[in-house]
Amino acid sequence: MYTLEMGAPRFIQLTSEENEQLYTLEHFQGIDKKVRLRASIIRLSNQGFSVPILAKHFKRNQASIHNDFNRWEQSKFEGLVDGNATGMPTKFTPEIIIFLKEKISEDRAWDCTQLAVAIQDQFKISIAREAIRLNLISLGYTWQRSRYISEKIPDPEIVKQNKADIDTLKRGHWRSV
Repeated sequence: MYTLEMGAPRFIQLTSEENEQLYTLEHFQGIDKKVRLRASIIRLSNQGFSVPILAKHFKRNQASIHNDFNRWEQSKFEGLVDGNATGMPTKFTPEIIIFLKEKISEDRAWDCTQLAVAIQDQFKISIAREAIRLNLISLGYTWQRSRYISEKIPDPEIVKQNKADIDTLKRGHWRSV
């Protein structure tokens, strides 16, 4: 039973063409699951399900159901799709991506910190090491940790003399003089 404080129940009315298109969206696996969810909500509302029942069935807040209704009423099918994410745009321009690919294709091992320094020198823009790592992964690059292997068996006398330097290099805490 609805009281005066609750307001009138809200439903979406669809044409038969809209209902068929929403049915197609709802059952097509190649579409984002949020779009399919919103299509289901709109179709069930057309069939007479109220906002509280839809919220309980889909385990969503009633305000979210109302937001889906508003999106449908304002933009129809375009309203079912999420908009662009807010925030700063990516620093990775096509030129920087080409630069990264060129550097990686060189005959040497690069780590993300070294690539960040190379980008800073070339483009005068600071990009975090983690951002470079994530972009390399999204570009399809994979890597493994570098291993310290000598090409030939080192002279034991030279190893003894330079043991401290070798240990420092292996830890990665070296400084150029």
